[in-house]
Amino acid sequence: MLSKSEVHSKCMSELELDPAVLDLTSQEAIAAILRRIAAFACPCSPRNLLASTVQLLQPISDSESVRDLVAETLDAVTGHGDLVESSEISGASSGRLIYLIPPSFVEISPNLLLLLGGGSDGVYPLPECLVPSVETVNHFRKLPMDDRHATLELLFQAGFFRIDADVWLKAPPMVSPDSQVAKYDALLEKSGPPGALEGASILDHHRPVNYYRGRWSSLKLQSGKFVGRRPQAYGADLWCYMDVVKGEVRTFFDLPTIETRWRGCDEAWHLQQALDAVFGHPQLYRIRRGSLKGTVVVDLFSPIPNWVSRRWECTGMPAAPINCLLSYVFPEAHIDHELHFARERMWLRQV
Repeated sequence: MLSKSEVHSKCMSELELDPAVLDLTSQEAIAAILRRIAAFACPCSPRNLLASTVQLLQPISDSESVRDLVAETLDAVTGHGDLVESSEISGASSGRLIYLIPPSFVEISPNLLLLLGGGSDGVYPLPECLVPSVETVNHFRKLPMDDRHATLELLFQAGFFRIDADVWLKAPPMVSPDSQVAKYDALLEKSGPPGALEGASILDHHRPVNYYRGRWSSLKLQSGKFVGRRPQAYGADLWCYMDVVKGEVRTFFDLPTIETRWRGCDEAWHLQQALDAVFGHPQLYRIRRGSLKGTVVVDLFSPIPNWVSRRWECTGMPAAPINCLLSYVFPEAHIDHELHFARERMWLRQV
């Protein structure tokens, strides 16, 4: 009879994970198990996939804690794109089903791929020569590339599909900050008078960009176009874009309006980045050496949209902020591409 530790070790080896570093309760292992079960069970309901995975792990794990871990990982894997939750394709039911996407990849940068999906028979068809290069971190499977052309050719021959990076990110198109602001100004011109709008607050673009909390202000005698928030009878304040004259809101509309795939705050923060760039004081980032050799930390002073977090949690990972709002740590090999992304897509500039 095998001991619990031997079961862990054999299963981890089967999942192509390091048993000396990880065990079956790690997110890396649970994500791999979910993808393996999904290859045989999908399409199925999220509840069924969750139950099947918990049942498999119960003999070697505490039932309550493992259920929470599996549920959390299932959400992460679905949000990440390995699994897709959608209405039943046949239309015979109004329920939601989980589908496993076929073996796919996203080219995050010229030297990094993100692997997605699973094989229909539970075997991921990654060419053997590429397996040792795969880096598994949490629910991500990353594949660094030394020879981009050769790597892509191997994946295409193995039947992998390419997913455009912006499609995976669900990111808005790349435009200039002036064009970004112009889209929203045009919508303001079409908006009607707001009536009484009491208790609104604004992100004041006249205040320094390196202290986000200090930029918030109640409406007094300001004039201009501002990202802001307005109260509602029930629930959290709504994000909006407003035209203000001497403290009086002339027109406004709620967010999200254009970038509707994301939350109102994500669209608002992206619009504020454009406004700051147009007004000549773009939002800032700072770089410093990481505590681990070969790493670089990027410090940010304002929030970033969730589609940026989605990318940076793949190419790097969150770090403890020091005299800033939030930080991410990246391998040196990726830092140039990520800083280029910050400058091109959020119009940020280095301190």
